[in-house]
Amino acid sequence: MVLADVQARVHAMNRARSVNLALARMPEDDTNLIVIMPSTVGALELARALCARRPCRVTSGPVTSDPRWSLGPCLRTPAEIVREFAGERRLNAPVISFPDQIAGEGDSFVTLRFLGIDRRFSLLETVLVLRHQPRVCQLRSGKLVSTFRLEDVAYGGALTAADHRTPPARLMQTLLSGLESELADPPADWLGARAFALKSPVAFEHHVREELREVESLLRLAWQADPDRRAELRPALDNVCALIRGSQCALARPQIQDSGRQHAK
Repeated sequence: MVLADVQARVHAMNRARSVNLALARMPEDDTNLIVIMPSTVGALELARALCARRPCRVTSGPVTSDPRWSLGPCLRTPAEIVREFAGERRLNAPVISFPDQIAGEGDSFVTLRFLGIDRRFSLLETVLVLRHQPRVCQLRSGKLVSTFRLEDVAYGGALTAADHRTPPARLMQTLLSGLESELADPPADWLGARAFALKSPVAFEHHVREELREVESLLRLAWQADPDRRAELRPALDNVCALIRGSQCALARPQIQDSGRQHAK
């Protein structure tokens, strides 16, 4: 137990030092900024510290939505982030992106070869780069346990090669290169494994089918239930309504890609 306590303290000290060093690399007046990170404890602590210093936008997802990170006021969907800064020459607030926790399908996602298999990634970072040409930083693990640093991503060459007629795969791969390197040997404090698994088209489609089966079963139960018992099903039915609303929001996601393409023109 004593050894475990010492190790936990070392982890906490190394993360705290890494957070402070990373914050020092981001001047408070630098709002035209994207930070791309895996969903690790250290990265989430950095996001929380950065949001405490100034207004930020953090990609919402199953990991960042955990109340322990206190990121609620900063959380936005990719579509909300893109719409907020539409028409602006620069980003008016730093965007902190955790691409490994965002799974989906449709025109706002592009399939990339990532860690040896096809996975779907949101076009969020690519569209923001095409529109606003911000500074982009990526998290890289250090040699000591629980340490990390921020490195700038040089995307100029990939930006020049971006073609508005086809998905900008080269630009996306450049922006996500650090994430791919990190997840090739995931850090011990990585929390995004479950969400990341759904980025595979096969796994995501299986997940959606299972969710739809649950919805169908619940609706059948509500339909067949006695009127006096339907009130008991109200909380579950409210969750179904929220799920349907989420699906409707997903239908608006193609606007992300369209906006990026218009800028590229």
